[in-house]
Amino acid sequence: MVWLEAVGWLGSALVVLSLTLAGVWRFRVLNFAGALIATGYNTWLEIWPFAAMNGAITVIDAYWLVRLHRERHDEATYDVVEVGPDDAYLAHTLRTHAADIARFYPGFTTDSSGVGTRSSCCAGTRRWAPSSSGTPGTAWRGSSSTT
Repeated sequence: MVWLEAVGWLGSALVVLSLTLAGVWRFRVLNFAGALIATGYNTWLEIWPFAAMNGAITVIDAYWLVRLHRERHDEATYDVVEVGPDDAYLAHTLRTHAADIARFYPGFTTDSSGVGTRSSCCAGTRRWAPSSSGTPGTAWRGSSSTT
């Protein structure tokens, strides 16, 4: 039953790999897949404590995947707040995430203060806006006005 052991190792590897991911969605997807495979493996071999644990992880991951998917574009969950060009948090966020911004929005530029300006990559002006709900996170907001 080498194939069965390979299935068990695959489930374990996916769970471990999921723990290395920074993105919540990818973490949950891989963790869900690994826990689901491990649940089947442990159930097949009648290893009930691990089957129960992985089953619980599968249910928890399924809950969060549904919730994350449902709230992905929910205006009640994510607030977009306009900030001024001299906002210290905006400048800090742009500096902190400069590498990611350059990678995903290569035409995005900033002025000398580090605040985002109109660029060739975007239709209109793009601004960072912190969530007003107090949760750590930011969102892009398109606008036709100049920042």
